[in-house]
Amino acid sequence: MKSIIVFLFILSSSTSFGARLNIDFKALYHSSTLNAVHTNGSKGELVTKASFDPALSVGFQFAARWKIFASFKNITSNFDNTKDVIAEETNFSTNSQSLGLQWIFLKSVAFRLLYTSEEIFGFVVDTSDKAVLFKESISYPTFFYDQILYMNSSFYLGFQLGVDVPVSGQTLKNRSGTRLGVFYKTGGFGLSAELNGHKVEVDDWEYEAQARIYELSYSLSF
Repeated sequence: MKSIIVFLFILSSSTSFGARLNIDFKALYHSSTLNAVHTNGSKGELVTKASFDPALSVGFQFAARWKIFASFKNITSNFDNTKDVIAEETNFSTNSQSLGLQWIFLKSVAFRLLYTSEEIFGFVVDTSDKAVLFKESISYPTFFYDQILYMNSSFYLGFQLGVDVPVSGQTLKNRSGTRLGVFYKTGGFGLSAELNGHKVEVDDWEYEAQARIYELSYSLSF
């Protein structure tokens, strides 16, 4: 993380373009559901309690239409076990790091390529018919379309659409996903909401996860 920030500062001091460095401090409010279906027809659903977590994003616009960025998240997940359906651990902490490149096609339209490395969840059912959770690291690229719907001198708002390229990990197979979000920004403050979902296969199980993420951010520009 430190090396990326240093690299961006070096770029900002060595380029002739009126470059801009942005550091965004973020607070995330999130919850998710995890559904699983076995090949024998049995089903299960787990839900995480809503929680707050910090995040950091660093972006550098090195040309009029190009920007690179990196983001870092540490997500805590507390699975609801009020019905005593989960065996063993129910609280987890996972990390997510992303590197991306944005092409500003028009004043109100941009395309992004994002490469993410993160940990995702799955679960299996033990002999007592209780869920045993596990997590695994996986990396995948995402293509985004960003559209600003309205913009004036004081704020702008828009939406984003994203598609995760299908990939497979060590035990997680055929992971694919989609993302839909809206965003609003005025001055240094920003608000956004995102609904994302992914599907993945593990042995005889197929999982479908949905996450709801609300984000408050404050940006510093240099």
